[in-house]
Formats: sequence, C-alpha cells, structure tokens
Amino acid sequence: MNLVKLWAVLKSLANVGDSLEEITEIHKKVDALLLANTGPEEQDKFAWVCGHRGIEKFNFVPLVWGGKNYRIYGGPYRQRPTVLAGVKMAAEIHNPCSVDIPTNDFDVPSFPVMEAGLIKASLLLRATGAIYVGCMGGIGRTGLFMALMIRLFEDPLSSVPLVAIEKVRELYDSRAIETGQQERYVKEFDLSDIRYLLGHIEAF
Repeated sequence: MNLVKLWAVLKSLANVGDSLEEITEIHKKVDALLLANTGPEEQDKFAWVCGHRGIEKFNFVPLVWGGKNYRIYGGPYRQRPTVLAGVKMAAEIHNPCSVDIPTNDFDVPSFPVMEAGLIKASLLLRATGAIYVGCMGGIGRTGLFMALMIRLFEDPLSSVPLVAIEKVRELYDSRAIETGQQERYVKEFDLSDIRYLLGHIEAF
C-alpha cells in the first residue's frame, strides 16, 4: 500500500485534514527506521531501546507481531523517555508527541480518532520495537490504549476484550482502565479495518 492509499484510508477513518504533511513526516521516519531494522541486527536494536538507561523504571505490556517481540511502555506522559516515540492520550497535555489521541480525563476518544491513532502507533511500534503511551496519571486512558493494542496483535484468546483488559491490569497496572465507559469502549471497539490495513503493511 503506498502513501496516498494509506492516507485515503486514514481520511476515511477520521477527520485528519487535507494535508499529507503530517503522515508524510511519520512515514519518512518509519521508512528510515524500517531500513535500519532489517537484517540480523534487528533484535539488537530492540534490546538497545528496551535496555536504555531509565527505561527499566516503567512498566510495559509485551506484544508479539509477526513472530517478533515488541513492548508498549506506559506512565504519565510528561515522564516519557526521549528515546521512545510517544503516544499522548491526554487532551490537557500539550507536550510534543509522535501520535496524538486527545482524550479528556476519565473519558474515551471517538472511534475514528482512536482508529487513526492506533494505525500510526502500530507503524511506529513496528519500526522501533517499543513505544511509550501516557496520559496525566498513566492509568485510565493509558490502559485503554494498551488493551486495544493487545486485542489488535495478540493471540485469539487475548483478542477477547475482557482478557485484554485483565492482561493490562496484570502486567501493567491493576488500576488501569478506570471507568465502566472505558471498559465498554474496549469491548465495543471494532478493529477489523485496522487489521485489514495492517495485514497489507508489507506491500508498502
């Protein structure tokens, strides 16, 4: 899938504007990282990112995608390690980020906004091996994103919403996904369009 086709899909999923500038910049970074990650040194880069000084203090959710290991670290967004691309889940925080999914505290984003954010975050995760997601406290909205990523990439059992929620609470933070609305959001979110797109990722 080429850049223009990907952008058309993103525009169909969310109101992301008329300019290709933002997604072009993301893809330049992704393409460069994918090129750097090819070959026998790929897992060495993953080990370097995950072993970077200061990373060990953050909890993470492990993922397996295409037989390769990935990690989603989480916590308060303002504590994001600079070595990791950031997914910002807090509308009230204005720090720089790689992926912005503006969400109010104790709330959920619209489905189209989350869909576009999950696609961008997935591309960055594939390129770098690890990303960081955060909100103000690093619990409710952060856990929401992690649960959807587990549903998207893990085995069929973990794709069951309740299993994904429990996995985040077990591996990341027992308080994650704080409200009934956030739990329902994880259960009701339709990932089929994103799975279809990512299933064709090797083509572009």
